[in-house]
Amino acid sequence: MKRAKHARKQDGGAPVFMYIFTHESDRIIPGTTHKMGAAHPLEIRYKFNLVESELSPSGPGPMAISGPESVKTAHNMSEMWSAFARTGRPAAKGQPAWPAYDTRRRATMEIDAQCRVVDDPRGRGTADVGRVGRVDGPASMEWI
Repeated sequence: MKRAKHARKQDGGAPVFMYIFTHESDRIIPGTTHKMGAAHPLEIRYKFNLVESELSPSGPGPMAISGPESVKTAHNMSEMWSAFARTGRPAAKGQPAWPAYDTRRRATMEIDAQCRVVDDPRGRGTADVGRVGRVDGPASMEWI
């Protein structure tokens, strides 16, 4: 689990929102026969809704966002980050409410064309108790 900005639970601290980017790209890694899948650097383009047209003169790049499922995922992710920047709470129209992460429930948003909240997605149980909860300072969105 990414540990940056994690701290012991503090009363009155800012909430933490945990997510997993689950959208899998069908693009092939150049020089291989392997799909990119849900590679970590790929999600950055989705945060900023950087959708490329399949019709661009040079064709879409290897990390291009194209196709209806990818476009919807990019819209969801960029809307969640925009709402988070404006309000301190991530949200996207038509997607489930995103609860703050705590060590009891471990609510984590799976970001895809249709997002969903999963409790304790890695099955950690009580292994992380005390490490994640609330942080001092601004609210935080973290990935695992």
